Amino acid sequence: MNIQAYFAIYCANGNDLSSPGIYSLRLDFQDPNNPQELDVLPVRIGVPFHHICLLVRDVEKMAENFARTFGIGPFVAAPYEAPASKAMVRGRPQGYKLKFANAKIGPITLELVEPVEGNSALTEFLKERGEGLHHLAYCCPPPIDEELAKWKKLGIDALQVDKSISDDPRYGWAYMDTEKLVGCILEIMCLPP
Repeated sequence: MNIQAYFAIYCANGNDLSSPGIYSLRLDFQDPNNPQELDVLPVRIGVPFHHICLLVRDVEKMAENFARTFGIGPFVAAPYEAPASKAMVRGRPQGYKLKFANAKIGPITLELVEPVEGNSALTEFLKERGEGLHHLAYCCPPPIDEELAKWKKLGIDALQVDKSISDDPRYGWAYMDTEKLVGCILEIMCLPP
């Protein structure tokens, strides 16, 4: 199956994107040889959009820069640790430590993430490209393994899978290898209630 990705912006006020309203971004996958297949493809993400993530070398410094220069904040920072028993990087068990900071910009959450220890898709990205946009994150229904299987059917592998957010293995998040398809990494999140 030859898959193409399409972004679409939807407005609660109709199609007038210049007016204030509630907007959502949806990503659809479609086989251009069979456009009718759009509704039966296994992955359709969109609502709810969760966050935009910037990968940084120093979370505190970047949060301070956003606050001082643009008035964005306050940022809520937190350390994060994933043991190798609950995390995989490129299909292999791998533990790591990260530092997150999140702030709201209107309805959008801006996430800053700093790799602290261990190898991850984040450390690879930072070494190869430096700081900048890392991913767009979307919520998906659990269980995470079923969601990953849907993406696998489209030929999209997970760069990193993390189930450290809960003792229940149905919940977790994953960075999907979508850069060549849509221009950035997409994160899927199956969050506990």
